[in-house]
Amino acid sequence: MLFASYDKEAHREGRSYVLTVRYYAFDVREVFEKVLSLGAAAEILSPRIWRERMRNVLREAAAMYEHN
Repeated sequence: MLFASYDKEAHREGRSYVLTVRYYAFDVREVFEKVLSLGAAAEILSPRIWRERMRNVLREAAAMYEHN
């Protein structure tokens, strides 16, 4: 129940579900971390700034494993 406390809508698109979550500005960090915790099971579709932020976080994490 990661997003149980948020106003949300979900619908199916093919074999996937699209979840729209509405949140307050003060919840940004918490919501982002919840999405991050889903790993490869989730893709951020919008807003674009969140996609870019997630890409950067994941690149930084992957870089930690590239060096011995």
